Amino acid sequence: MPDESVKKEIEILSKKELDRTIKRLASQILEKIPNISSLLLVGIPTRGVYLSKLLAKYLEELSGQQIENDCLDPTFHIDDLARVGTRFAQVTESPC
Repeated sequence: MPDESVKKEIEILSKKELDRTIKRLASQILEKIPNISSLLLVGIPTRGVYLSKLLAKYLEELSGQQIENDCLDPTFHIDDLARVGTRFAQVTESPC
């Protein structure tokens, strides 16, 4: 009898599918924003920072323009610290 307490991983998107999805998102952003130089991507730690950097990379490749990309850490403004635990806040740096 298999151990039911062991969680099985479920792949929702493969690496290739995720890459294609983010590239498609970048294309759609370029279609909707008339002035890409006014775009600022802001990632929220921990996974959102990586995602915003990757999206900025694809936007730069498609548009030929540098995309502003920053991090905003809401650690001290969340109400679920008891559930997620505490961690050191990251520095928020923004050109705004």
